[in-house]
This record gives sequence, structure tokens and C-alpha cells, in this order.
Amino acid sequence: MSDSLTQFLIEQRGVRGAVVSIDSGLDAMFGGRNYSDDVRRLAGILLQRLPGPDDDRGLEDWAHVGLLLDTLRAEELGEVSAEQALRRLFHAEALRVFPPRPVMLACACSRPSISRMMLALGEAELEPELRANGRMIVTCEFCGRLYEYPEIAVRKLFIASRAPADGAVRH
Repeated sequence: MSDSLTQFLIEQRGVRGAVVSIDSGLDAMFGGRNYSDDVRRLAGILLQRLPGPDDDRGLEDWAHVGLLLDTLRAEELGEVSAEQALRRLFHAEALRVFPPRPVMLACACSRPSISRMMLALGEAELEPELRANGRMIVTCEFCGRLYEYPEIAVRKLFIASRAPADGAVRH
């Protein structure tokens, strides 16, 4: 990572994380297993500053970690396991290393989640679209799935959201 980027991240008190280094084509990161050439691999380190006091000591620690990370070469990520890279960088620190989890891209969209999103937007926000088209069409930007809500379904959604939670009718 460049010195100027490290310095910028250190100076930004609101920044809690930064991608530090990325490299590709890494068999070592994946336990030495061989993958076919059509599989793309990336490795990187994410520095995350946890919430805490922004006193002088906290900022000094943050700067120290940034300096240590500047010593990491991108190709090192491919030469050793993630745990070995961390231990090389932070050998004098008490480390907690969690088991790796595979990265999986999966969409979590569903009709109930789209309904909650529309409720969060509110009737006033949806009203122009309902008047113009008589329905709401929502496209999930992740998976491309379309959700269509006729106007009556949207109206019922908002009516149900105003009903008492216990279902009792109040007079």
C-alpha cells in the first residue's frame, strides 16, 4: 500500500477499515490445492479498526499497525498462508485468528424483504409510481429477480402494517 494512502487512512478518525493489499493467482492461500486456470483467486488483507477511544494512544496504535502493514508485499500473500502472513506482520502482538470461511455470493432477496423495503420507503414515496403505473416493479440489483406488486397488494401491505400487532379490532 502506498505511503500516502496509509497516511490518509491513519488520519481519518472515522475510517474503521481499509483494504491493504490484494494479489491474485494464489495456490498457497488455498492450502496448496491446485485449481484449474479458469478459477480466479484473490487474496487480501483488510485492516479493521474497532470502535474505541480516539485518544492519542489509540491513534498511535493505529499508526503503528499501518506502518507494519506497509512492510507487506502483495506477492507475500501468495507465498504463505493467511495465518503465517499475520504472524509475520504482528509477531509481537497477541493474535486471535478465526477459521477461514469460504466466500460465497448468494442473493438474500425475497418477497418479504422487498415488502419490508417498501414499508421503509413509505406510502408517500411509492405513491407517484402507483398512480402512474398502477403497480410497483422492483428489480433486485444483485440477482436481477423481478418482484411485481399490483397497486392493491401495496395498499394492503400498508394497511396491514398499521393494524395492531395482536390482530384485535379496536373501536
